[in-house]
Amino acid sequence: MIRHLILALFFISILCNYSSAQQTIPKDTLITLERTFCLGYGASCPWYKLTISAGGRVKFEHKFFDANDKVASRGIIKSNIDANKVKQLISEFKKMDYFSLGNKYNNYKDDKNCPQVTTHHPTVKTSITINRKSKTVEHYLGCEGTAVLKKLTDFENKVEEIVNTEQWLKEIEEKMTKELSNLKNAPL
Repeated sequence: MIRHLILALFFISILCNYSSAQQTIPKDTLITLERTFCLGYGASCPWYKLTISAGGRVKFEHKFFDANDKVASRGIIKSNIDANKVKQLISEFKKMDYFSLGNKYNNYKDDKNCPQVTTHHPTVKTSITINRKSKTVEHYLGCEGTAVLKKLTDFENKVEEIVNTEQWLKEIEEKMTKELSNLKNAPL
């Protein structure tokens, strides 16, 4: 009797794990993260936008600015991530309780969501569409002073970590360094 009960519990646990592993990703899932450049510091803060679809397609659009805040380089990189990473991204949005966040955490004086402000930082805009429900959050990184702002910054960094944005940023930075070096060495 006890052996049958243990065996039944074992099979139930396998079925539960199987169903959660087979959790489907809603077809309308679309996740974005956009990081703007820094005012006056465009060369050190590239602009880019990540777009991730339910199928794991990733589009990385980027612009780098020179010291005069003029576009020095731009492009689009297309890639893919596997379904587990898409599920991990969705899980991060759920952990953040994303749909309960304010729409803007910016540097305007009347913004109750931004108690402390420093200047010249980029803004990060994240969004998700899932199950016919959409939400966008705009977060100026110079906006500080609450636990939710720290948690929001950590969340944004986690999204970039899962997608591995760093791989493209390094590649683009190397290209820009080479182009700037060529310009400096060019005859007048």
